[in-house]
Amino acid sequence: MKKNIIFCLCVALIALFTSCEKKEGVYNPSKQIQKIYTVDDGEKELEEVWHWDGKVLTSIDYVDDMNSTTATFSYDKQKRMVAMDAGGAHTEFIYDGKYIKKMETTYEGVVVSIIEFEHKNGKISEMRITDVFMDDNVWDKMLIVNPMRYVIPEAFPVVEKTMRKCAKAKGNDQIIVKLNWKGDNANSMEITSTLWGETMTELVELTFDNKNNPMYGLFSSMNSDVVTNLFVNKNNALTMNYNLMGEEVAKVNYTYEYEDNYPTKITMTSFYGDEVDTETYIYEY
Repeated sequence: MKKNIIFCLCVALIALFTSCEKKEGVYNPSKQIQKIYTVDDGEKELEEVWHWDGKVLTSIDYVDDMNSTTATFSYDKQKRMVAMDAGGAHTEFIYDGKYIKKMETTYEGVVVSIIEFEHKNGKISEMRITDVFMDDNVWDKMLIVNPMRYVIPEAFPVVEKTMRKCAKAKGNDQIIVKLNWKGDNANSMEITSTLWGETMTELVELTFDNKNNPMYGLFSSMNSDVVTNLFVNKNNALTMNYNLMGEEVAKVNYTYEYEDNYPTKITMTSFYGDEVDTETYIYEY
């Protein structure tokens, strides 16, 4: 199940609340995701079931024999997502006009994460992440519903590790994420974190295809002039390189099968030194 969570963070492509200012910016895909499967030894295994009310995604069932749960989404009159609930975790999305300003997550009533956003030229330029202390047990419970899976899907495995370290530091240390954009895709992200007085820098770089990302604008304003293209890049990632303190640590290659320019099958091959890991996922529309 955890591999699927990381994958879904990966396939959606660096989401970072794009807040992209394009006038047509409504989410109206010709294909709506219904189910997501993993492939294990040639056998399809159901991982997620998506539920829709017209154009609006209302909930996602995360299917797991040991820890199944459902995430439900709430929207305002402008059809922007304002809350997400699942498994004891509640996230509120706070806006300043048409831009996302703050995201606050509580777990069983206790604040565990605060993310603040800055914008430049209609896109997110920086986010500051502050985590309150959490032990691994809480992190494991939250992983399935952590809103970061919608915020930084491609780079989530990197950011999640850093957030765990910050959460254990008991000092509310902060992570600063700076985004660089090429068109409607965030092609690089610089992460700076200070833990126990030591500063660590990470760099995530991506390339993209020119096909449709089915999650692009997933939770955006759908029926108003307030254009807030939240969540995910316009296209699908082809490669991701991860550098830690100036040294390459890992890289990921993505291959796709498409139907009407939408991905139906995604294979993700990850390289960590001499270790190679391949995962395959299927989208059903």
